[in-house]
Amino acid sequence: MKNIKILVAISGGIDSSVAALLLKKNGFYIEGAFIKNWVETKNESCMTYKDLSYSKLICKYLNIKLNILDFSQYYWNNVFMYFLKSYKSNITPNPDILCNKKIKFNLFLNYSIKILKFNYIATGHYSKITYTNNKHYILKKAEDLDKDQTYFLYTLNNEKLKHIIFPLGNYDKNTVKKIAYDNNFPNFYKKESMGICFIGKKHMKNFLELYIDNKPGLIYTNKNKKIGKHNGLLHYTIGQRKGIGIGGKKSYINKPWYIFSKDIKRNRLIVIQKKKLLLTSKIKLKKIHFINKISAFKNIICNSKVRHMNIDIPCTIIKHNFFYIVLFKFPQKSIASGQSIVFYKKNICLGGGVII
Repeated sequence: MKNIKILVAISGGIDSSVAALLLKKNGFYIEGAFIKNWVETKNESCMTYKDLSYSKLICKYLNIKLNILDFSQYYWNNVFMYFLKSYKSNITPNPDILCNKKIKFNLFLNYSIKILKFNYIATGHYSKITYTNNKHYILKKAEDLDKDQTYFLYTLNNEKLKHIIFPLGNYDKNTVKKIAYDNNFPNFYKKESMGICFIGKKHMKNFLELYIDNKPGLIYTNKNKKIGKHNGLLHYTIGQRKGIGIGGKKSYINKPWYIFSKDIKRNRLIVIQKKKLLLTSKIKLKKIHFINKISAFKNIICNSKVRHMNIDIPCTIIKHNFFYIVLFKFPQKSIASGQSIVFYKKNICLGGGVII
């Protein structure tokens, strides 16, 4: 076991720390790796520094080496610029999925295996990997379905999965917390990281205004009636109800307003009061990524998620010339271009795609 070398991505939180502990207790040779993908400006809180401090503490506690890998320039060019471009183009991006695709399970994976000569990388994701008789690696949902993170991992493939270990796949979050508590982890009381991948929890409006010019404009109903002013289209999402600032308008029925769409050319925010108009029964994808190749594509009946915390919704995938149509068994609400849809067969993650 000691001849098998595993590089564990350490973020400073308890999930990755417990993942490292479990691997070490099983006799593997492990080292930690802190991936630095963001450099704070003077206007931002020092999230990277805090996470690095906790990562050093936990690696010292576990008596393992910590490698500090600076991928900040690559992250800026390949993840963050796409994030900004998407917001400017009225697209709702998911930077965590892109970060996994470009950074953790591409740049970090290749660097670990090819340059540092580790056999595997490991992370604190709540997901499972199994090996089948036909030599395929399968990505499955975690034991703790509330924490399952396969939604963010659908861009993986068979070649990558054979070099990845998810030690927490069979654990629930409470058990992981108990392990950290019982082992007196120095980061036990650290708050769980939330928000943009590698940037942390920030006030999105203030953060985006550091990089994108804010252009206030007018709010219109779907019947082309001017009803108010908005603070800049990038601050709103499809289906949003709170924070629009048009409650109690005279001559309109006393019902909540919802964001229906954005008119980029005229810098208008379009709102509705009929919530059912936010429902859709089908979406279009330019392409689909399958974790394991499907040789002859036919209509596929499976389950799907259009958001991480959504329940699985039955759907049918239909290939249509140069794109794909997904038909939902039950209409879904507030779907926006740029979001990802992920497909499942029971607890197996098939893959997914970006909604256009």
